[in-house]
Amino acid sequence: MSPKARRIITLVVLASLIAVVVVAALAGS
Repeated sequence: MSPKARRIITLVVLASLIAVVVVAALAGS
């Protein structure tokens, strides 16, 4: 796997985690 692909995957995973946290915060408020 190329370093660029790994970087893209990492960014996607981080974005997904942030989205989950935001949704959880909105749902919990």
